[in-house]
Amino acid sequence: MSSAMSGFYHSTIGKVLSWAQSNSLWYMNVGAGCCADEVMETLGCRYDLERFGCLPQVEPKQADLLIISGMVSHKAAAHLKEVYDAMLPPNMF
Repeated sequence: MSSAMSGFYHSTIGKVLSWAQSNSLWYMNVGAGCCADEVMETLGCRYDLERFGCLPQVEPKQADLLIISGMVSHKAAAHLKEVYDAMLPPNMF
């Protein structure tokens, strides 16, 4: 049973996994340096994010989340801003 206390939510792991699978998160990963290895390891068999409903996307218009792992230089910032602007705005209910 979920309850909010002081900004924390308590739930069982089954409910969290069910929520993650029903509300799949599609993300786009931009790796800038060796920090990208950490994010790419989540795609492997040990920490497989796809079984939790997280799917990597190549097209920014299909992604819900932009993960930038590593340092961003001034030259790359303009290109990353273009990618972010190409993403669709979130649905507001």
